[in-house]
Amino acid sequence: MRPLIVFNPRSGRGRAADAAGVLTSALQRAGHQPERYGLPAHTRDPGAYVFLQEALRRCDLLVVLGGDGTMNSLAGLAAGADVPVYHVPLGTENLFAREFGMSRRPEVLLGALEEPNVERVDLASVNDRAFLLMCSVGPDAGTIHRLDRARTGSISHLSYVMPAIHEALRPSLRPLTIRVDGTPVVERRCGQVVVANSRQYAVRLDPGKHADMHDGLLDVVFMPATTSARLVLWGLSSRLRRHTTNRLCVYEQGSRVSIESHSDEAPPMQLDGEAVPGERSLEMTVRPGALSVLVPPSMRTARARRSPSTRIAWRSARAASRPDDAALDVARR
Repeated sequence: MRPLIVFNPRSGRGRAADAAGVLTSALQRAGHQPERYGLPAHTRDPGAYVFLQEALRRCDLLVVLGGDGTMNSLAGLAAGADVPVYHVPLGTENLFAREFGMSRRPEVLLGALEEPNVERVDLASVNDRAFLLMCSVGPDAGTIHRLDRARTGSISHLSYVMPAIHEALRPSLRPLTIRVDGTPVVERRCGQVVVANSRQYAVRLDPGKHADMHDGLLDVVFMPATTSARLVLWGLSSRLRRHTTNRLCVYEQGSRVSIESHSDEAPPMQLDGEAVPGERSLEMTVRPGALSVLVPPSMRTARARRSPSTRIAWRSARAASRPDDAALDVARR
């Protein structure tokens, strides 16, 4: 195989380059022909990574070393080239790797290559920016923005403590209107909103606990709040997976989601755990089966039980066209 190894030099507390070297050596010993690239250290703009397009045309697999933000920045390129991805987790949460049982141990990737199996998963976007896992608007995004402004290097879970305290003192609550497939589900209410493509979320809060990356739908969760105390209660409820039993919680599914802010200042927004500029009007859509993922052997039985119709053979993965609407309807049923 010809894997393309791409690493974020800021990930893994600066040890991503060393980890990429170890992985490259392991792949070469196993008879593969890897290429290795380091991303620019001080940019998160996906447009800065177009230099990888030529390398993607030559490879069979994109191996990403970094966190969920690094995966986010490369997912669109991988989907465009129709190259399967594998995530070596070197970030703080590593939610994409958690979803698919991926590991930083080289033997896990080698096992996946020895018995290759690829799944097609959904890729979402908001105002033409791609996201794999979730988009959220509100105080949790406010915390990430505060951390981003203060960040000078690698971070850990403790790095979020002071930004979270400052956000609690002045929470980023704006009146919002939310529409799902054109139907209003929230009108001019303050609170926290999460639009999930995956059930995974930071520190196992998992507000979109029914989200599935194979169903062609986005899960919309709105938890109304006007005070920090109420936000804390929602967080505890989410951690216990009881938030959806509260009649005040709005939980909807759809393929198109719009969020409109009724304040002069745009609310903060985050995509896959990364701070991005907020906008007063957001339009979200989902592309079913747009991204191919190499799944480790240890996860295959569980993944097959959840979504057997979405798995495809490795050899036909790159040649397979996206399913048409009728096929998607059958898969959903």
